[in-house]
This record gives sequence, C-alpha cells and structure tokens, in this order.
Amino acid sequence: MGDGWHLLGSRGGGIHAIDVRNGDIKWSRAHPGCNQTPGCSQAQSAAVTSTDTFVLSGGLDGILRAYSVINGEILWEVDTKVSVKGSNGTIAKGGALDGPGPVIVSGMLLVNSGYQMFGGVPGNALFAFHVEKD
Repeated sequence: MGDGWHLLGSRGGGIHAIDVRNGDIKWSRAHPGCNQTPGCSQAQSAAVTSTDTFVLSGGLDGILRAYSVINGEILWEVDTKVSVKGSNGTIAKGGALDGPGPVIVSGMLLVNSGYQMFGGVPGNALFAFHVEKD
C-alpha cells in the first residue's frame, strides 16, 4: 500500500439503468470526463438517489449530476468543490462526493461534499438546494 490508494482519473465512471424484470440494460452513460483537471477521478462511487424523473449521481470529481430516467441524458449538474459561507457564518469547502447519496425531503435536496479517502478532494460542506416540482 505504501502512501495510500489513489484512483486513476482517466478511466472508469458511468451510470447504467437496468430493467429489474429481465436484467436488460436500458441505457448507459459514460462519465463526461475530467478535462485534464489535476487530481480528478471519473469514479462515481457515491450511492445514487432516484425520483420518477431523474437519478442523482455524485462522483469523486465533486460534481453532482441529475440524469434522465428515460435515456440517461444529463439534465443538470452542480460543482460542489467550492467554498461557501454557511448559515452560521463559517466558511465550508466542498470536495469529492462518495459514500452516502443525496437526500430529497420536504422540497429540499441535501448532499454532503468532501471525501478524502482514495485520493479524493477533502471538504466539510453540506449543501441544501430547494427542489421545484415540474
């Protein structure tokens, strides 16, 4: 192991929809890539969260993406590797997304950001977004 585990940024990542009735792949979408960003990984190892219209997937690149349940098209994305001033005035910094998936409750989308394991970008932010219905 030596100095710890580090993930390759040039391979991996992606999301796949599978028909649970027969195991057929409905659609697959590769990770859009890191554009040569230093330290970026295409791994999407965080748990996903699904609604009737989209699937949320966070990755070690720190970006939370919403994919269409119909065809896997990326509907929107937000980079969580930013510094933000919290409601208590403290500055928090986002980073890699891994582990638990986003939570949607009472019209809010909550996602924690910052995961240093396996070479991920550390951080300490909890983001809260207002979710509007279509």
